[in-house]
Amino acid sequence: FVGAHTVPALYEKYEDEVDSFLKKVLEQVHFNFQKLDSRVLSRIPTGRPREKKVE
Repeated sequence: FVGAHTVPALYEKYEDEVDSFLKKVLEQVHFNFQKLDSRVLSRIPTGRPREKKVE
């Protein structure tokens, strides 16, 4: 209950600093997610059809 009244007041007071910090955090999260995503996706088989054996 106290946080519901305190957080908005603090945000209004320090809005520029909070926005700058959150922007940096989100950029870092996005960068790390892209790295992780590329590593994971590179390990997943592409599903190319195998050549059929001809007897």
